[in-house]
Amino acid sequence: MLGTEPEIPDTPAVKPQVRIIAALLNPSGEDFGKESITLINPSPQKVDLTGWAIVTQLKQKASLDGFKIEPGGVVQVPLSGKDVQFSNKGGTISLLNQEGIKVDGVSYTKKDTQEEGWTTVF
Repeated sequence: MLGTEPEIPDTPAVKPQVRIIAALLNPSGEDFGKESITLINPSPQKVDLTGWAIVTQLKQKASLDGFKIEPGGVVQVPLSGKDVQFSNKGGTISLLNQEGIKVDGVSYTKKDTQEEGWTTVF
């Protein structure tokens, strides 16, 4: 199911429009287990991210199972470092929906990771 079923009959389903808005690419100190990604749901419907994933340019994949975003809401997803770890040399981050289709993607450079502890806004 791509969208949320409408509550009013004959109203089209709303497709989730979740976007990547920021990431902590180079945390202060040791990176392992401290990186995170921030997502926003600009739609008027709650979005369940079960089956969704974050993927890097190296094909590392982190599940977003268990996360939900309220309408207009933002969620910060902590990354364990076991499945996805951002490169301090630059890279890409893709957001895949439950069907494995890329719905958003961002890129960053080595310059974006030079300052430890800063969150990069896309």
